Amino acid sequence: MVLSISETKKKKKKKKKKVKNKKEKNKSTK
Repeated sequence: MVLSISETKKKKKKKKKKVKNKKEKNKSTK
């Protein structure tokens, strides 16, 4: 259970990082 939560948190963090990168890329393109 604890491992599952840790894995989910890691995945969420990774997703957040991806979104941030996409936003930054959009700003750069603009």
